[in-house]
Amino acid sequence: MKNISAITTSYKSNHKEICEVRFKVFVDEQNVPEELEIDGLDDDATHILILLDDKAIGTGRILSDGHIGRVAVLKQFRGKGVGKLIMKMLIEWAQENQLKSLWLSSCLLYTSDAADDLLCVD
Repeated sequence: MKNISAITTSYKSNHKEICEVRFKVFVDEQNVPEELEIDGLDDDATHILILLDDKAIGTGRILSDGHIGRVAVLKQFRGKGVGKLIMKMLIEWAQENQLKSLWLSSCLLYTSDAADDLLCVD
């Protein structure tokens, strides 16, 4: 992908772009309730934002205690290394800030004959 850039940022500086990606992935695609997506932890987190031609295509965050979460990549850019880049940058930030442990919070969306289910683990 040409013209891709990655920045370490705050929620205050880039909340519009961060929310745009996360809402498309979590709320629209995975049907996560909006009130669960907005958890009040963003202001205290460090965020990674991936841009393609200045358009946000991926994001993730890390809390000061080492919890990594809210990693999201727009559907059309999955499988192209965007998620890997986000994780690499989050881990590098943790190392630079001398965090001793990291935790990954994630959700897995899977489809069965009975229903679409969302499994979240922490």
